[in-house]
Amino acid sequence: MSSERIKELEQKIAELESRWPAHSAPPTMVEQLDELEAELKEELSKADVEQEDARAGSHRKGVPASRPSVGMPR
Repeated sequence: MSSERIKELEQKIAELESRWPAHSAPPTMVEQLDELEAELKEELSKADVEQEDARAGSHRKGVPASRPSVGMPR
């Protein structure tokens, strides 16, 4: 889902930028671009967290939560 939303936001930003005037962009366009970029940044952060969680989860499979130390006194 997140990757679809990221692509959608990137397309909206590209479309908005293609309509961007050479001089004096209207405040509404600037606001819209700021909002789209902020949302894209948030979605990218979520995607990074999901990837990190997935990687961490795959490393933990088959490994006990706490292993006793071998050769170490308790």
